[in-house]
Amino acid sequence: MIVNSYVKLAVQQAESSVMNYRMGAVVRRGNTVVGAGCNRNYHPKLRRWRSPYLTEHTGLHAEMAAVWGVRWHSLKGCIIYVVRLKADGTLAMARPCPICQAMLNDAGIKKVFYSNEHGKIVRL
Repeated sequence: MIVNSYVKLAVQQAESSVMNYRMGAVVRRGNTVVGAGCNRNYHPKLRRWRSPYLTEHTGLHAEMAAVWGVRWHSLKGCIIYVVRLKADGTLAMARPCPICQAMLNDAGIKKVFYSNEHGKIVRL
């Protein structure tokens, strides 16, 4: 699979989101997808990553949804693709927030690709 195939999978995840900002993420190891998810309403397990920014109104970010249920040690060395869809279906800025970036670093994810404000996929 080429990068575009994983981006397409991330777009499919974003399309399933019912949030105002539709985000999708796919985690891969080699040619295998190990996790995928989209942003959605608040999940109580978010308390694991304690932060003053997390409230009862915080949604589950696509990056967190993508690693949910994946064994933590299995994420080391993986690559993640994160996209955001505008209302017209084009790509928008999806750079991981500081909390998600810290979580990805802690998990050992080695490369992060995301859609930028010009609709291009770039590496963090």
